[in-house]
Amino acid sequence: MISDARGLPEGTTVNSDICIIGAGAAGITVARELAGTKLDICVLEAGGFTADEATQSLCRGENIGLPYFELDETRFRMFGGSTNRWAGWCRRLDPIDFERRPWVPYSGWPLHLSDLEPFYERASRLCELPARGFDPAEWGRAVPPMYDPSLLDGSIDTILWHGSPPTKFGHVYRKDLESARNIRVYLNANVVELETNDVGSTVTGLTVKCLTGSQFRVTARTVVLAAGAIETARLLLISHRAVPAGLGNQNDLVGRFFMEHPHVVTGRIQLAKRTRRRRRIAAIDRGVTGAWARLQLRRPSQGIKCAFTITERVQRERELLNYSAHLNPVSRSVASDSEVYTSLKLIVSNMRSLRKIAGQLRHRRMPDGLGRQLKNVVLNPGVVLRATHEELIKRPSELEVYTQSEAAPNPESRITLSRNRDPLGVPRVLLDWRLSALDKDSARRSQVILGQELEEAGIGRLLMEPWLAAADCDFGPVRGGHHHLGTARMSDDPKTGVVDPHGKAHTVSNLYVADGSVFPTAGFANPALTVVALAIRLADHLKNIS
Repeated sequence: MISDARGLPEGTTVNSDICIIGAGAAGITVARELAGTKLDICVLEAGGFTADEATQSLCRGENIGLPYFELDETRFRMFGGSTNRWAGWCRRLDPIDFERRPWVPYSGWPLHLSDLEPFYERASRLCELPARGFDPAEWGRAVPPMYDPSLLDGSIDTILWHGSPPTKFGHVYRKDLESARNIRVYLNANVVELETNDVGSTVTGLTVKCLTGSQFRVTARTVVLAAGAIETARLLLISHRAVPAGLGNQNDLVGRFFMEHPHVVTGRIQLAKRTRRRRRIAAIDRGVTGAWARLQLRRPSQGIKCAFTITERVQRERELLNYSAHLNPVSRSVASDSEVYTSLKLIVSNMRSLRKIAGQLRHRRMPDGLGRQLKNVVLNPGVVLRATHEELIKRPSELEVYTQSEAAPNPESRITLSRNRDPLGVPRVLLDWRLSALDKDSARRSQVILGQELEEAGIGRLLMEPWLAAADCDFGPVRGGHHHLGTARMSDDPKTGVVDPHGKAHTVSNLYVADGSVFPTAGFANPALTVVALAIRLADHLKNIS
């Protein structure tokens, strides 16, 4: 059953066995896995089925660290959460990402890749990924020529991401939750406090408010936080009646270690003459990946995108962070694939207006040349942009090195609370995203290795961006990937983490975290597939203990 919490009578108390806070990928996954059991499940979602400006404004906060997205533009308060807007790219973490690496402070999961393997398989099905694996050899000619593994000589590897359709969890799995007799989903239900006993060792209830002014309460034997790394940290920090520093925050770890994958252009490859003559040598292959597929003008289902990474052997030998580099074509006609993507996105988002203009152009006399061009663009934008995209692919003059790399865990990169409050009276978030000298030094040295390999393979010469070559810690035009991780990190020891290997808070007997907050390290892979795998694993654990 799914209902609107605004219809509940003031002062209602909803009783349940398990209450899940948040109906994004993690929350929906946990609920769906528990459907049909004897457990009474309550799911609280802050938004509705569609985006709402007033609800979304509750996500607003302040960025006081590195330049970052506006906080109400990087997460979405609606059923399905950020899967309503994600690009769909999925990849597992690498084995080394789980290891404690002496050169990476605070690294190491209390799990191994083998612990997650069966859950990754189930998560892949939920994300509607292709049946083939992540080994480029399984994809044959679908791997673009530039990433041909036979060109490499031991220091770098070709890796790939799978393309989800992308799966919008709120749409695809809505009926599963609606039809489950043991699940109640309440929309427009904003949790504003986790109530506890006097010592903060047990959650006794949840205070829930609606923007209409009504308030109700939820009780549960077990509470699962699945609100994302920013909102999960916020909820724990504002629930401070019993523990002044915040619920589960006896060791001052909640909100710390905020991680995001640095996305940034770090260099360019001047292609060798013989390389430039090869058709479609560039990184992007139509029908497999690229801007076209990312906009769903062609569905990326069953598709892949490729990149280079530094081998685990070399990472250990040279004490590097994990790293990936995408090679995007740059031609004389169009600056880069990212600009094609921006143009496509602009046209798709304004398609209704363009159709209206097209209708007017059909009945208007114009100079022949101008009229034909305008009508062609407006009536057939896909054809025009496809031609532009193919020109970009066939005749690149050089390749842009676009990196998505690991950032080392940093306790000073964190979420705290602002003095400003939202309309529900809840303190807003302060985000202080930080990167370190280790992050930049590792990216620089990794790119040197990449450049040496590509030059030896006869592909071309790599030129490093000046900001990356500089000795200071400036990250140039860095941006994130909307990948929020680490603010309630997982550890065997309460002194180094907020939750245990199953996601249970060390100091709260009935509180679990099911989202990206629990990541101790982030690797470079997009986190969605791992978040869903961990959510499935948690659901299995809850079945066994309930």
